[in-house]
Amino acid sequence: MKNNDKYNDWVNNKDYLLYVRSIMMHGAMEKDLASRIGISQKTLIEWKNRFPKFRAAIELGKEITIAKIENALIKRAMGYMVREKKTIEERGRDQQAQRNPNRRAIAENRVRVETIEKHIVPDVNAITLALNNLAPKDWKRNRDSLELDDGETGKEMAITLNIIRPKKNKTNESSNNPKFLDDDDQEL
Repeated sequence: MKNNDKYNDWVNNKDYLLYVRSIMMHGAMEKDLASRIGISQKTLIEWKNRFPKFRAAIELGKEITIAKIENALIKRAMGYMVREKKTIEERGRDQQAQRNPNRRAIAENRVRVETIEKHIVPDVNAITLALNNLAPKDWKRNRDSLELDDGETGKEMAITLNIIRPKKNKTNESSNNPKFLDDDDQEL
């Protein structure tokens, strides 16, 4: 197959584009996609830039994967119910053998299936991750900016911290301490 025919198939054929989307829907990275369809990563990037349908197939596959992961995270953060089937084997007794001990007992075994509902408790790490991303203004740790209400005038104030970590050098041992700058200060 000529190289020209190869890209025509992958970027114009609907079935090939569905295959590309499917690969990405299953969590593949772009380098994995390139390998699976037999091209280099550089060629993949070129095709994405040149062919909108090809890029759209990749992006849609990624979006579907992200949506599935987000749904799983929310489910894990909120807790959920699962149904489990449990197979129970019960050994029966031969009624005639109970009445006449000389008779050989033939046990009748019965199998029954029970459905049990279990509650999976919310996961603290999933809750933290979800809140940090869904409501970062209220929950995100290590914020570099903070909005405050002064309480009197109703005006909000924004405080931004710029943490500058100086380069380490052998002559300055105190360089491990971060320097905090106000808006009026300038970095040297």
